[in-house]
Amino acid sequence: MALLLGIRFPQYLGGALKNAAWLGLGEVVRLSDKYHHLGRQYRATPNMRDMAAVGKRYYAEQ
Repeated sequence: MALLLGIRFPQYLGGALKNAAWLGLGEVVRLSDKYHHLGRQYRATPNMRDMAAVGKRYYAEQ
């Protein structure tokens, strides 16, 4: 809800994880590394890094 109401993340796009899948986890991790100095919320999780390293996705390709 915070993403939808707080920063108006568009619900019709499927939410934050759907957007991460669209960008690709490699790109999400790269951006996380770029902005990690802004705070903990910008740090990629170890699971995200592991998934990006082997090319896994949150959603199957359609």
